[in-house]
Parts: sequence; structure tokens; C-alpha cells
Amino acid sequence: MGDDRVVEIKAGYRLHLGFYRFYDHPYIYGSIGVSIDEPYISVLIRSSPTLEVRCNTKLCEELVTSLIKLLNVEGVDVEVRGFPYHHVGLGSRTRVLLTTYLALTNYLGVEPNLTRIDNLLGGRKISGVGVYSFLYGNLVVDSGLNVNDSSSHYPKLLYLYELPSNWYLIVVLPEGFKGLSEGEEADIIRNVEAFPKQELLYREFVRLLTSLSLKDFNIFTEALSNIQQLTGEYFSKYQGGMFAFEVSEELANLMRCGGIRGIGQSSWGPTIYGFTDSYAKALSMRSSILSYAERRGLKVRCWVTNVAGLGHQTSIYRLTA
Repeated sequence: MGDDRVVEIKAGYRLHLGFYRFYDHPYIYGSIGVSIDEPYISVLIRSSPTLEVRCNTKLCEELVTSLIKLLNVEGVDVEVRGFPYHHVGLGSRTRVLLTTYLALTNYLGVEPNLTRIDNLLGGRKISGVGVYSFLYGNLVVDSGLNVNDSSSHYPKLLYLYELPSNWYLIVVLPEGFKGLSEGEEADIIRNVEAFPKQELLYREFVRLLTSLSLKDFNIFTEALSNIQQLTGEYFSKYQGGMFAFEVSEELANLMRCGGIRGIGQSSWGPTIYGFTDSYAKALSMRSSILSYAERRGLKVRCWVTNVAGLGHQTSIYRLTA
């Protein structure tokens, strides 16, 4: 295969934009999400006399090692670069698994078997936006799960939309806080209930889809804000309000006062996001957030980014002497 090859798979993380359905028999849930350019993760595979795994978090190392065992790989160096923070609302577990799986199969010359994603992710998933945003980028909407179909391990792809390049995202991560892990959220997710405001949620979802087709920024951000508000109401008894952390709500209010729109919490937080159609405003807001955090003694990471047109990118190159 050539010992001087390096295979690199790079993928931006994902943001979960909320649910448009919780329980409407026979379907439960229904998610909206986007792939983003920043922050990102990349996995590099190269030949090595011994098996080497290099990650800067224990969970990342465990996930990579599990894939190596699954594929029975030997004699490779696996290096994970980028931003492998976990349980912060960026979908890192899915990104680490899929990026590493694709890098390993590419290096080995094996056709990736996407049906194995079920086994890779483990268990039945109530949201498919992590998988579909990795595969296709852009904004994705999944179907939710059909409770009468036990063979389905995660929802089907329902819609895929490309967002205008001048719609910018401000992604804010207050450091030192963790959202729920998959294990911790399991009982909450299983306890799905009918939502009294489901008709209103559907209405906002239709407005969101219309705005995406017409590229109407104002309606898009208004509908998204309302979906996030309703999603927050549904989960408020578990997280204490629309936001899981006071610091996230505090920073969201700062963004709102700065004219940022479509603000919401990704998954269980603490990551929050908002949209603007002005790059200058996005940069100004980032500066304001960092200055505010410094005054408050907060550690905050903040990115100005776009919705990614590609879920992942593949590079193959040769080592030079």
C-alpha cells in the first residue's frame, strides 16, 4: 500500500438546533442540525512499526482504540488533532468515531460500510443529525424514529439545505462546564412525552423550511429562535430553563443585545450559538464576548464560522524525507 502515505479526514463539528417534534405517534422526536467549519477535528493515519494512538483526551483514545479493534488494524499511527472536547454540545463522540472510521477504511483500501454506523454509535439513536451532518454537511433535518419500526437504529434523512455563505454563526463555549453524557441523558430521552405546544412547534418548523427554501434570513432566525424556545420549554424540567447553565444564558443575552439572531443552545450545552448576516457584526460580537468574559473572569472559546458545505474532507499525501 505504500508506507509513505498519510490519510487525513477532517470534519467540523455539529450544532443541534432543536427538535420540531417530541411525540406524535408513531414518531418520536425529529431533529434539526448543522455542520460547521469551526471548531473541527482531523484524524491522520500513517504507517508505524507499532500501533500508536495519539489523542489528547481519554474518551477520544478509547473511541479510537475500539475502532482499531473492530477493524483488526495493526501497524498504524493514528493521530487526532483539532478540538476534541466532549459533552459540550458539539457532538464530539459521533465525530471522533466517524472521522476515525473513514480514515482507517480509506488507509486500508476498504470500502466504508455505512450500515456499520449503527454498531459504531451503539444503541438506538433518537437524533440523526450527527451522522447526516458528517456525511452531507449543510443543514439537515431527520425524520425522528418510528416506534413501530424496531429495525431502524437512527432516524432517516428528511431534508438537506444549503445555507447562504453570508449567514455567519457565532459559536460560544464557556469552559469548565459539561452537558449530559449519552448515558446520563438516556432515561430522559426514553421518557418521551406529548408536548402541549406541538402544533405551535410544527408551525415554526414549516416557517423554518419555507425560509430555507427562500433564503429569508429574518424568518429563518425568527423561526429558529421560537423552535429553540419551545425545545427549551420541553426540557426545562431537566435543565432548569431554556438553557442548562446560567453562564450560557448570560452570554446568550449579551449576543441578543448585540443584534445576533436565532440564538440557541446546542444539545445539552454549554455551547450556544447565534446567526448574523454581517461578517463585521460577527467579528465585533466575538470581541465583545471575549472582553465581557475577561471582565467577568470567565474562560470562553468563541468562533466565527459558517455552516459547512461539506460534512468531511479527505486528503491523501506522501511523507517527504
